Amino acid sequence: MIDKSIWNESAETKVVWITILAMADADGMVEAAIPGIASRAKISLEDTEKAIEKFQKPDKYSSNQANEGRRIEKIIGGYKILNYQQYRDKDYTAAARQRKHRELSRVTGVTSPSTYMSYASDVLSYLNLKTRKRYKNTKEILKRLCEGNSVDDLKSIIDTKLHDPHFIDNPQYLNPITLFRKCHIDNYLNQRPEDFKSKPIFKPLRQDIRPNSDDSQWDEEAYRQKSLASARTRLELYKQQRLDRELTELEKHTISIMEKNMAELEGK
Repeated sequence: MIDKSIWNESAETKVVWITILAMADADGMVEAAIPGIASRAKISLEDTEKAIEKFQKPDKYSSNQANEGRRIEKIIGGYKILNYQQYRDKDYTAAARQRKHRELSRVTGVTSPSTYMSYASDVLSYLNLKTRKRYKNTKEILKRLCEGNSVDDLKSIIDTKLHDPHFIDNPQYLNPITLFRKCHIDNYLNQRPEDFKSKPIFKPLRQDIRPNSDDSQWDEEAYRQKSLASARTRLELYKQQRLDRELTELEKHTISIMEKNMAELEGK
């Protein structure tokens, strides 16, 4: 370490860096805020803040330029050491510390930030698989996981919303921000796919169906015919827009619901 550019920094900065290395788990995650690091390092809060800020900035003199010389990055619950592997390879006490960390996690049930990140990636991959998108934002997913929701909880929300008429008609809402926003989570977790089976999907436009506002002139058969024509037009348009590729699971489900609605209208 004495050959690294970090050794040219102030004594306080070097102590904070060594403390961070000592606090890191097997994946280079440091589960602590700045006050906690300052307490461990026995360095003032002000000097610790300056050191942490410096570690997150590029260092053109660093021997490791993989992250432009940055040493750490902020994550939920603490910090991640970006070049941790090179220190771990030279730290012959790492194996013992890793065993201690795993044992502590097993006994206390505390989940490390790296585990949360892995869980969030799993949920996001599942969403991308189901929607054929390439979302990368795990911010809301991580927040919900840290609040105690499980991976299965969040995946169940995805499965449920694939059957929700509102989301079928507005697929842009099937994104990680909308699905896992805190104000939605409790309501969504109490819904199931079967809750939406009997609900209509596409409603015909009112001005296309009802000629005027006089109830006495309302014609039930005319309404049915207009509804059927509107549903048929939407179905054909929906299919034509997707002729150049294979349909997703959501799109297949949408078409089946639209066809079912048409069949019910034709059967009246």
